[in-house]
Amino acid sequence: MHIGDEKVVERVFDDTMERVWEEAKLRDLMVLCYMWNSGALPQYQSFAELLGSFCRYDDQVRRMGEQDFFALEKQVVETICNSPEGSYFGACEDGEGPVT
Repeated sequence: MHIGDEKVVERVFDDTMERVWEEAKLRDLMVLCYMWNSGALPQYQSFAELLGSFCRYDDQVRRMGEQDFFALEKQVVETICNSPEGSYFGACEDGEGPVT
């Protein structure tokens, strides 16, 4: 593979990851909106306020150092896999029960 080809592959990979990230964020926002509409997030005065807060936290997570990012990811995955809802997530399908 030539250096120019490597740059093209790198750009395509980066673009794909950005689209996946944005799609995941859209899905998260859909869930948050549904929770808002269902009255599950009463501490916010409007969905717009919740959206602003979500976006600020999203930016902070995206700028985290690798160690902090992976520690947060580990916490989330462990929480999910140790919950009854863990069966809905592929990361928990090791057949070994809850993550410890």
